Amino acid sequence: LVRTYGRLADVEDPTPGDEFLAQHFGSIPRTMFALFELISAPDLGPYRATMFDNPPLVVFLVTFIILGSFGINGLLVALINESILEKNQARIEAERVERESKRKEMQQRCRELF
Repeated sequence: LVRTYGRLADVEDPTPGDEFLAQHFGSIPRTMFALFELISAPDLGPYRATMFDNPPLVVFLVTFIILGSFGINGLLVALINESILEKNQARIEAERVERESKRKEMQQRCRELF
């Protein structure tokens, strides 16, 4: 993205969208931040003026947003599942400790009786 769209302002006949692309994709940190913004809040409104001049960019951004959304969704589901599994393991361990204490108490009572 940086080499393809971020350096368009350097050409001899720049279009109005070239400045926008250089602003968003002019360097690697800017590109990373622009893509992060698109993943966190997918709004292609600011890109509307340059989208029709650069169809490959549109294909990339839409694909990136869709796949990124699935990735974020997968991370959230995994985080929730991990939390549920940890709580379930803690509950099972607490029940085991409780059964063990009841068993020891029952053994003590049986020893007292016999």
